[in-house]
Amino acid sequence: MEPLALLLLGLKWLGWSILALVAIELLLSLELYKRWRLRHIPGPPAPPIVGHLPQIIRQGTPTFFRACRKQYGPVFKVCLGRSWMVVVTEPELLRQAGSKLLNHSQFRGLLSGEFQKLDDWGLVSARDDYWRLVRSSWQPAFSSASLSGYLPRMLDCAEALAGRLAGRAAGAGRVDLWRELGAMTLQVVGSTAYGVDFNTTDGSDEADAGGPEGAGAGGEGADQHFGRVLVAACRDTFKYMSIRNGSKYGRVGVLLPELRPLVSALAHAFPDPPFAGLLKARADLRDVCMHLIASWRERGGADAVNGKQANGHGPEANGGDAKAGNGVLTNGGAKGAGDVPGGDPPAPSVSPGSFLGLMLAARDKATGQGLTDLQVAAQVQTFILAGYETTANALSFAVYCLATNPEAEARLISEVDSVLGPDRLPTEADLPRLVYTEAVFQEAMRLFPPAPGTNRGVEKGAPYQVGPYSVPPGVSLMMSMYSSHHADDVWPRVDDFVPERFMPTSPLYPEVCAKVPGAHAPFGYGSRMCVGWKFAMQEAKATLAVLYQRLRFELEPGQVPLQLAVGITMAPKGGLLFTATMEPLALLLLGLKWFGWSILALVGIELLLSLDLYQRWRLRHIPGPPAPPILGHLPQIIRLGTPTFFRQCRKIYGPVFKVALGRSWMVVVTEPELLKQVGAKIHNRYAFDGLMRGEFKQLDDWGLVAARDDYWRLVRSSWQPAFSSASLSGYLPRMLDCAEALAGRLAGRAAGAGRVDLWRELGAMTLQVVGSTAYGVDFHTAEDPEEADDTPAPLVAAGKGPAGQDDKQFGRALVAACRDVFKFASIRNASKYGVIAILFPELRRPLTALAHSLPDRPFSGILRARADLRNACMYLISSWREGGSARALNGPEANGGDAKAGNGVLTNGGAKGAGDVPGGNPPAPSVSPGSFLGLMLAARDKATGQGLTDLQVAAQVQTFLLAGYETTANALSFAVYCLATNPEAEARLIAEVDSVLGPDRLPTEADLPRLAYTEAVFQESMRLFPPAPGINREVEKGAPFQVGPYSVPPGSQIMMSMYSSHHADDVWPRVDDFVPERFMPTSPLYPEVCAKVPGAHAPFGYGSRFCVGWKFAMQEAKAALAVLYQRLRFELEPGQVPLQLSVGITMSPKGGLWVRPVLRRQQTAA
Repeated sequence: MEPLALLLLGLKWLGWSILALVAIELLLSLELYKRWRLRHIPGPPAPPIVGHLPQIIRQGTPTFFRACRKQYGPVFKVCLGRSWMVVVTEPELLRQAGSKLLNHSQFRGLLSGEFQKLDDWGLVSARDDYWRLVRSSWQPAFSSASLSGYLPRMLDCAEALAGRLAGRAAGAGRVDLWRELGAMTLQVVGSTAYGVDFNTTDGSDEADAGGPEGAGAGGEGADQHFGRVLVAACRDTFKYMSIRNGSKYGRVGVLLPELRPLVSALAHAFPDPPFAGLLKARADLRDVCMHLIASWRERGGADAVNGKQANGHGPEANGGDAKAGNGVLTNGGAKGAGDVPGGDPPAPSVSPGSFLGLMLAARDKATGQGLTDLQVAAQVQTFILAGYETTANALSFAVYCLATNPEAEARLISEVDSVLGPDRLPTEADLPRLVYTEAVFQEAMRLFPPAPGTNRGVEKGAPYQVGPYSVPPGVSLMMSMYSSHHADDVWPRVDDFVPERFMPTSPLYPEVCAKVPGAHAPFGYGSRMCVGWKFAMQEAKATLAVLYQRLRFELEPGQVPLQLAVGITMAPKGGLLFTATMEPLALLLLGLKWFGWSILALVGIELLLSLDLYQRWRLRHIPGPPAPPILGHLPQIIRLGTPTFFRQCRKIYGPVFKVALGRSWMVVVTEPELLKQVGAKIHNRYAFDGLMRGEFKQLDDWGLVAARDDYWRLVRSSWQPAFSSASLSGYLPRMLDCAEALAGRLAGRAAGAGRVDLWRELGAMTLQVVGSTAYGVDFHTAEDPEEADDTPAPLVAAGKGPAGQDDKQFGRALVAACRDVFKFASIRNASKYGVIAILFPELRRPLTALAHSLPDRPFSGILRARADLRNACMYLISSWREGGSARALNGPEANGGDAKAGNGVLTNGGAKGAGDVPGGNPPAPSVSPGSFLGLMLAARDKATGQGLTDLQVAAQVQTFLLAGYETTANALSFAVYCLATNPEAEARLIAEVDSVLGPDRLPTEADLPRLAYTEAVFQESMRLFPPAPGINREVEKGAPFQVGPYSVPPGSQIMMSMYSSHHADDVWPRVDDFVPERFMPTSPLYPEVCAKVPGAHAPFGYGSRFCVGWKFAMQEAKAALAVLYQRLRFELEPGQVPLQLSVGITMSPKGGLWVRPVLRRQQTAA
């Protein structure tokens, strides 16, 4: 900032600074009182305000508490911000605290309203007599008889998971087992507690989409959307409750608890992304819970509970009308039935799916009052969250321990084979015989307790004695099971995985488990010990037995030692990645099963190899890297990407070489002069047949990019007027409007220090530019780019009309469709059918039929995106007609037509249309903005008078949408990246913009030629990162084509690699450096290449198929860069240098381009 602005800012905030100092003094005085109350308890030194929060964020509570135990003993104090707590880590003291202190300490977070009530009224946070009532209502669900009824459903879920993973094992698939286990445990909760198929295991990898409204009908009909929403809501609840991932408001609330009500109000009014994510997750969870309650009532749920008078609550209990009470039971009221262990008869059994009946039938003995719907929903939420997270984490840790201890894994597999054999599922009688399996799970929970600690509140009144220390009333007591489990004065070989210590028949058992009761307590202590611990143990043993009966798991590299994410629970950080491998016996059976098919496959491979040899022989005289049969260079291309691979090949084999994409061979040309020759002499692209069919294939074939021969000349000539100089002048104001809107949005983020995916923001802007300039339509893409991940409605139902697609859903759906088209076109993200088709092109037709009949996820994604795009194109055409299209064109019947589509279909071989090869046409007339459809609908073949069909017009609309969205957004993103990593260039560009435009004037058409350095920046960034790194051509049938010294046979594919030409170190000095000056004619660097080697720089292609809209793209880019840098600078988020690239049809920043916008000038209030 300018010195004067800094001075003014300092004066402006001086008063606030003084006030803040006074507040800090007050807070320090309050903190001194809290420190004084616990002065007699040892603990690490704690700075004012922040306390031990930095260490806890850095290390996590388990590691920090363990280190404190070694230094300060089994009882010590720590400070979470300004909230002090006493940590207990010694088994006997933990047992005493668990038996004498019943209530959790009341921690007030930032949630309010229903969300806070759902937390307070759930079993975990319930207090006093209300807790006793709800706990007694839970008990029957976990009786031994009830668990027996649950076992078949648990086994069904485990078997389904094992089958899914076996399929991955057959394909050597990499699996996030933590996520898979989470989906399974949620499915178990749904089937056992609610009698509902949540469908969480049918799409667990897609758990990011949608909201619960309209999802699933509950009961037997819950759809996959319901399951995805539920998995995402559970996962995000735990994710955003972690202090590392949580809201900044939460940290402020920890540091300044006196301001928590104000901070909570601010968080709800102006949520940051973590708090917004938490609110969405909690809203989805609440809606799911209420939906389950409503569905239960609709099904007449009361009859699902076995027996009347269950739980001892009178004649209506569990057999009553299953209606919630009208009153609200607070934590301090309701003298309910107690359920402290040891004081109750055995709980009766209930059938699966009856949990809601238990909750709705619960009654307070004294008042007869039941639970409200919200209190019932609190129990539903508790069961869902606890059943999802803790068991999935514990099972993940068990598999990790087995994968890192092969001897233990071998012993567990031996036990499973001995008890169950190769394919029998365990029965209830088998589970007690799986002694070592249970010991494995117990030891895994010792090393990695899913709930590493639980708290208790010392009640008001007398202090509580913990060993030699007196803890004052109102203080929180943290019971650290993790520290107890890792106490080296209690456990021999404390950090080793030794399951035998939990086997009563082992000599290791007496060392701790028989000698120190309470040393191992993963489910807690005393009366608040986890009510569902037997449920979790049965589910875990059954799951481990079923999984290891068929599979083993090999860890992906880089996961030892395991990184942990600690929040409410402890989970593997970033998931737990395995490669599932089948047991030798299972592999043998599989091999025998497919033996006949293998012989047939060998015969087929022999035939394919003979075909491959012929293709190799045709190109034998052209150099290139060695290519294995079938695969060719596909592995290198997938690993490196074509740009890097081709650049490496150029250095070794020269400017012309051959490569094999699977079994499809191509000749790659990388030398500027040869590229110019190919572009000038070969006009048609290589006709690559993908897996599309029907309308989608026709839309590809008839678009300008793939069009051939005279049909191409006709459509190209129809495009030309849209990009004349006069037309571009008319587009400039609309381009500037879109750029200014983006700059304003980013300035708002800069004021809030927001992190932005600029690639996505620029994509929304470029699509908005296409809509306003080509179609005269506001697509609304630039209004909510962050919402583009939400599953949008299909485009056939979105939008209201061309005068303004006034629902934002249209814009989001259009952005999502364009993005997915390019995403799934990349070979890394493509359908497996597509990869097989590359390896076996002879099978493309049956593979196409299979892909459309049984699409995998990527192919489903591309079909959905293509359908949305087609619908958008047809919608724009119909809207144009309804709006009276002819008025938009300049002059009556401009372009010689009446703006009506023709009835015939112009094929690539027909239609002697007007040519448009550069140099052979008069200047194209101008058209007003929004007239592109008029040009297409008015196009006529001069010889026949025939126009384009609607589908052929739609193909041009689709081409403009996709090209206008992706390539310019990518190029602008690369330009910003180059400027952010080259401060001198950024400073020079800003100086030019300020010199030409001043602080706030938008550029005019006369200004653009004066932005010479801005244009040079864009050109140089396209040299380093060409958005279209290569284009192909097909050698026509007949004579071969000469490329330098090599003759390329007819029908061969030639790949014109602009990226390799742009990175040729024998052409460009300082080839990898960002040097915009080389594109400025006034610079001494200009003659080195640009003036000396025509065609060395060709981001828009070569010859007659040079990009028709290149001037449009250049004008849009210069205008956008000028407007953005007039107000802002951009700082890269860490970890993006060097930039990772995603290569498909185009080249884009992998994972986006994350920046922090920085205001160049202090904004003043309006």
